[in-house]
Amino acid sequence: MANFIELFINWLLSFDKEAVILGASAIGAGLAMIAGVGPGVGQGYAAGMAAESTGSHPENQKTSLMTMLVGAGVAETTGILSLVVALILMFGNPMAHQEGNALAIAGSAIGVGLAMVAGVGAGIGCGYAAGKGAEGAGIAPENNRGTMMCMLLGSAVAQTTGIFSLVIALIFMYANPLASASVGASNELALILGMSGIGAGASMIAGLGSGVGCGYAAGKASEAVAINPEATGKSIMLMLVGSAMAQTSAIFSLVITLILMYGNPFISVDANYLVLGASAVAAGVSMIGGLGPGVGQGYAAGKAIEGASFNLKATNKVMVVMILGQAIAQTSSIFSLVVSLILMFANPLLNMDASFIVLAASALGAGNAMLAGIGPGIGQGFAAGQASMITGMRPRLQGPVLRTMVLGQAVAQTTGIYGLVIALVLLFANPLVGLL
Repeated sequence: MANFIELFINWLLSFDKEAVILGASAIGAGLAMIAGVGPGVGQGYAAGMAAESTGSHPENQKTSLMTMLVGAGVAETTGILSLVVALILMFGNPMAHQEGNALAIAGSAIGVGLAMVAGVGAGIGCGYAAGKGAEGAGIAPENNRGTMMCMLLGSAVAQTTGIFSLVIALIFMYANPLASASVGASNELALILGMSGIGAGASMIAGLGSGVGCGYAAGKASEAVAINPEATGKSIMLMLVGSAMAQTSAIFSLVITLILMYGNPFISVDANYLVLGASAVAAGVSMIGGLGPGVGQGYAAGKAIEGASFNLKATNKVMVVMILGQAIAQTSSIFSLVVSLILMFANPLLNMDASFIVLAASALGAGNAMLAGIGPGIGQGFAAGQASMITGMRPRLQGPVLRTMVLGQAVAQTTGIYGLVIALVLLFANPLVGLL
């Protein structure tokens, strides 16, 4: 197997350096366009809500249509950004002329495309906000100023993850630290750096969840303000606080990406290069588990806004339930972060005496196991959202509602814990190692 891998690497490097990089760039360009899924879904939803609003309130068609078009324009942003990145990779590719080993730069090119996939979430989220804004404009055009403000402010927050991804893509294309680190390096080290580039790009995908969640909160705020303009201040407050919580997973993932790019711990470790490279990819893949908490926390924020709009005096109680529920929903993302940090800084696989192919596969398995956290993150967020909403409607029942929510969230977390257990077994007590 070792000979085969070495032969494969040598075969890749037998081609012209630019050809290898451009081939990987073609893959990156295609991956980047996956982001187009989001705006398509979001804008379709916005159009549907605007059409429904027109049918119900034909006298307010112009206001509803204008709101929809503005919101849909914002939802288009991530699609445009991904298109620009893909066009750069195809027509003005700066990576083909970067100094460094082809393997490191090629992996970075694929990482560019993976990073842009996060734009799916922002497209869906902003489209939802646009749809709710259009609906609100049809119901109460006299309140459209506040509705539009909530829609645009919330959409701007939802777009943050798309901007994070764009920044990472631009760094890879124009100031690639992995390429610089590979100058004069061995092919083995270059492969580690290339796989780190893939891991860094994969890590950014977690931002997809935050984009969806923040967009949902923006939509609910727009709806609340349209129905009850007196709720504007408290709706914006809940939207911003809840969206900040929903952004946590994206920030965790950005940190892991930056570590892989600028403080890569794998390049100074004396261990098998394939185990190191697989661990770098796994560290990024593990962070995708944070996608679920991003969606769930945004849902909780949206339903908290809805609940508070029923009874503005209950806003403080609603916020307590929302924040506690969001904190519990964050658990899966923290599990993913812990496994990613173990893979990077305290990886026990690197010191095990076993076949490198088993160890490399075990690292990838540990990272993939953390994807189980997507479900609990969404489910716990749903529980937090419903609890927040009913607290707004019946604040005197906050205590029983909280107890029910926390108990249900604990049950919902079990599969995320199962994933964590499997990851830790693969890392620290791997039964497969002793079977050879």
